[in-house]
Amino acid sequence: MVGVGLNPSNVLGKFPHQLGGGQPQRVLTASALFLDIQILVADEMISMLDASTRIEVFNLLADLKSRALSILFIIHDLSLGYYISERAIILRRGRMVEMGDTDKMFHHPQHPYSRSLMASVPRLDREWDATDLATRQAEIEHADAPEAGRPGEPELVEGEPDHLVASAGHPSP
Repeated sequence: MVGVGLNPSNVLGKFPHQLGGGQPQRVLTASALFLDIQILVADEMISMLDASTRIEVFNLLADLKSRALSILFIIHDLSLGYYISERAIILRRGRMVEMGDTDKMFHHPQHPYSRSLMASVPRLDREWDATDLATRQAEIEHADAPEAGRPGEPELVEGEPDHLVASAGHPSP
């Protein structure tokens, strides 16, 4: 458990509810590594942690990634997803609307829903005003409105190299 930053004497013999400070996430990660897995599914693994513990677990995941462990990082916090991911997928109502290189997707979103999500990420360099909030809400509602088109899974087409987007002819329902 040392590889995940845990002292075994601090966690062995304890129930999950007795652990804190990212220890449950570290124990689960150690268990996965013990099994010599090739991919780790981290579903909202850091969402309920305080900021300092979040960065510790985040750094652990980055270290594991550098050791050739693949991580499927499921997260709603786009800012954190941007920093840990090489590739990203944006889902809308459970369906892919955009997929590809994270940097391209975050700096040049092509699907209306992706653009509205990126515009909604809080910025540290300025405060939002009531107009900003109303505009972002209207953009999300517009992007989320039911669209006409062929039912079923949208077709992803290449908008630019290594950047796929749901085609206008096959919108996401």
